[in-house]
Amino acid sequence: MRIAMAQGMHTIMPAEYLGEHTVERCRKIWWTIYILDREMTTLMGLPQTINDDDVLAPFPMSSDIVGKTGISRLHIKLFRIMADINRSK
Repeated sequence: MRIAMAQGMHTIMPAEYLGEHTVERCRKIWWTIYILDREMTTLMGLPQTINDDDVLAPFPMSSDIVGKTGISRLHIKLFRIMADINRSK
């Protein structure tokens, strides 16, 4: 998570400088790391690594599998709700 953040993957990366393929790949990597981090910290009851307000990266535009995008979005919504619950304790 820290390496991805240091590379700026949690921000809106400029496609005109990096190329659309690279930016799309970084988005996929970021959201995969984000989901894994949220799942692990939630299961262990640890505080979240990054505040959701700091994540500006849009969700990847394309996906190899159509249903995979919807499932990933549901995971993200679920973990954000769980993070809100953990913060309110």
